[in-house]
Amino acid sequence: ALVILGGGAMAYVLQIERWFSTGIPMHLQLNTRALNNATDGSTSFDQVAVAAMAVWNAQLSGIQFQPVSNSQAAKGLGNGINNVYFSNTLGGGGFDGAVAVTETLTSGRAIVETDVTFNTGILWDSYRGPLVDNGRGAVVYDFRRVAIHEFGHVLGLDHPDEYGQRVVAIMNASVSDVDTVKPDDIRGARAIYDG
Repeated sequence: ALVILGGGAMAYVLQIERWFSTGIPMHLQLNTRALNNATDGSTSFDQVAVAAMAVWNAQLSGIQFQPVSNSQAAKGLGNGINNVYFSNTLGGGGFDGAVAVTETLTSGRAIVETDVTFNTGILWDSYRGPLVDNGRGAVVYDFRRVAIHEFGHVLGLDHPDEYGQRVVAIMNASVSDVDTVKPDDIRGARAIYDG
């Protein structure tokens, strides 16, 4: 279930479910893949994921991401652990063109677990500004902006543009030149946790 809220230029879309805690432990298991020569100087995907969580944490007082770097926890939806990792499959199937997917388990209105899976079948870097390509027509995705988007789903935000809204937001459905949270994203997250 979703709730579409907005006024003026704000058009965020909220899931009905939310976390009923002040912290979300996220087990980062991204260092199975090397991040070589990142444009922004980052040295690991875990480091970039922590920075993406910090973007949301700076905007919220009612809840905070709690990154667990280099986690060795078991992976799998339904294990009670919020895993963040790379894979070439999603639940035994493909990504169907997605660069990353957030899966959420709920109990009533409470989110009880979320797993974020990043697609190994695409090119990754960490940079700011417009999207870039590899010179051969393939997009090189900015891991940080994709992680910020997926962590927005972890918080309970959805895609405003898929509900007829026209707003600049990191939470829009497609990866774009937007590389960080925008006022609409912040207002949506605060409506859930700081309202």
